[in-house]
Amino acid sequence: MEGIELKHIIVHKVAKEQGKKKETAEISFGNSVIDSTDKGAILFVNEFYKANTTKRGLQYGTFTENANLKKIIREYDKNISSENFLILSKKIAKSYKEYLVSAATGGYLIIFQYEHKSGKTIFAIAVLKDKESAGISDDLKFISTYTLDMDIMGLATTIMIDRYLDKDSTANHLTFLTGLKGLSDYYKDFIGCTNVKKNIIATKEFMKALENFAKEDKNYNEEKLRPIRDEILKYCDSHKDEAYVKDMLNIAFPEEKDQNDFYIYIDKEQIEVSASFKPNNSVLKSWRKYSIKYDGITLEFSPKKIEENKIDYEIESKRLYINDDNKIFYNEFIKFKTELDVGEID
Repeated sequence: MEGIELKHIIVHKVAKEQGKKKETAEISFGNSVIDSTDKGAILFVNEFYKANTTKRGLQYGTFTENANLKKIIREYDKNISSENFLILSKKIAKSYKEYLVSAATGGYLIIFQYEHKSGKTIFAIAVLKDKESAGISDDLKFISTYTLDMDIMGLATTIMIDRYLDKDSTANHLTFLTGLKGLSDYYKDFIGCTNVKKNIIATKEFMKALENFAKEDKNYNEEKLRPIRDEILKYCDSHKDEAYVKDMLNIAFPEEKDQNDFYIYIDKEQIEVSASFKPNNSVLKSWRKYSIKYDGITLEFSPKKIEENKIDYEIESKRLYINDDNKIFYNEFIKFKTELDVGEID
């Protein structure tokens, strides 16, 4: 398992029939922590790690003040013993049962800890269901087998323990890997994270990351960015409740390689982009551009420039004023004027 080392892992089963009350849920506890050298455990955690580092299905958050899970792991020790890890995991399983709603069926509750080669300690909880599939036996016969499939994973949370234990850290210490499902309210309540990154922050971070990637990695100029920005704004207008990064990347960069490069870029820049978010109108407004064309002159600006008094118009003098703190326009004007004087421009 390249890059990570499994420390502890255990599986409990918390399940009930859909439509039934949580009191009918049954817990089957794992008897002991699974050996960290177990091949199946290593394969699972390796797949989980890969899924959790692509950022394609991640949302970010922090514990609420009175989060139940936060209370359970309050005294978490990165060097926790196997015996104490087992006790802790059973407390988490019991808590999970208490938050099940009638529509939820539960599943296999996999609780584990691993360390990244960078020194980061990750504590994780995943809820998976088994999937019946065909297999081949040693005597070359077809058999029916049950596997845990990451593609049909229900819900998962990682707690970046180092950030959580650092009382001075303001960074998000929770990530939610939602697989093919959305993040259920009951699961957010179980974790104790009812506000998964405010929509204004999530919108701003994605828009900024997309624009910076296009400019820095793809060398897009404003002319090439403009139609991309317009199409994404149209998409957000038609997805006011929830916009999906995957959809917006398909709009901006149809080629799969470019989309993969985007995830490499945000990973390198340590930018946390949520997989989906409710578009924030104020952020979208600042992203909109307005263009005026008249008599050979084109002026493009965002509403924010008017709000910030960067652009103003004086009715009496019929003059348009541009606040040019860095003398960008002045320098360009002198350059153009000089070129005109020497006859280099027709």
